Amino acid sequence: MKWLIRGSLCLMLLCLALLPTIAQGDDETPPPPKEGEEGGGAEAEETLDEEAKTYVKDFKAGYKKQTSADLIASIDKIVEYIKNPRVKDEKVRGELVDCLGVLQGHNDKVVTAHLMRKCGVVGEDALKIVLAVLNRELKVKMPDDKVCEAALESVGKVKSESPAVTKLLTDLLKNKDDSVIARAAFTMSMYEGASGRIRKEFFEEVLKGSEGVYSKSQGGDEAMKRKWTIVGEDMVTALNKLSLPPRKAADFANPTEARKWFNDNKKLNWDKQD
Repeated sequence: MKWLIRGSLCLMLLCLALLPTIAQGDDETPPPPKEGEEGGGAEAEETLDEEAKTYVKDFKAGYKKQTSADLIASIDKIVEYIKNPRVKDEKVRGELVDCLGVLQGHNDKVVTAHLMRKCGVVGEDALKIVLAVLNRELKVKMPDDKVCEAALESVGKVKSESPAVTKLLTDLLKNKDDSVIARAAFTMSMYEGASGRIRKEFFEEVLKGSEGVYSKSQGGDEAMKRKWTIVGEDMVTALNKLSLPPRKAADFANPTEARKWFNDNKKLNWDKQD
């Protein structure tokens, strides 16, 4: 009888020892996959390529019937897709940019101005749309101020150093409209931090365009006084921001001070940071 009791106790202890192993069994929850493994991390995230492709198709089929408010919402949605890293197919991304392009000739200037601002968010890929609209606006008798302002702001955000862009900005400094000249100078000031070559080129152009106006305004020329009132602040801001970093000495209040500074620094390496 004693051996039976001892045997039962041993069996009971053995079962208790095996309980944790039995409990795990086939119901054990596998550990979550590590990043980079299948089912884990950003690589396993589903793309939005097909969704974006469908949106492009629907937009092209119906944008002509949309109201201005709907078009503004569509522009926002298109840019949202373009900026989303889950849209990975370059062809689809190109088609999204093309959707913005079809709106560049819209007759509602509110829509066009919004398009210009959002193209700046997209970046270099949408810059051709901005340049097309800007060149068209500047050829008409009465350019739309809001459209031109938004377009030039986007040019400044992108900071493209392509010859087409740099020539456009330098040409605008000679525009007959003083407000356009001021906006061009302001756009150039946004190139702070660009390559030394571009900053130096812009600096020289702004300096040449501002010296005569400033000196004549100081000499009592009423027309130049009015012009300097419009363009002066943006031109002096551009001169300071485009100057050679660090800008310890480049803290000038007018083109005369800027000229003196430039004569002392134009031969230096404008890309040098210290």
